[in-house]
Amino acid sequence: MAADLAKDLRGAAEALRLWSELRCRMTCRGVRLVSLASDEAVTRFAQLEVVMCQWRRIESLLTETGPFIYFATRTSVRKARLPR
Repeated sequence: MAADLAKDLRGAAEALRLWSELRCRMTCRGVRLVSLASDEAVTRFAQLEVVMCQWRRIESLLTETGPFIYFATRTSVRKARLPR
């Protein structure tokens, strides 16, 4: 049990380190990302449908400064909360 806890803590620490590194890189480079987050968007046609349904909203993000991540589905575009 203690070994499992130690393994989980090492995994959590590594995940936190990787997230911190990724966040630093995103901030330094002003990364702007829109992810197709729908379970339906697995085929090319379904991905195209998500993009076309949200085209105007995605295009409006061009004026927003990064870093940011948005999740797009066929019916919505929502901003991801980035941990600090």
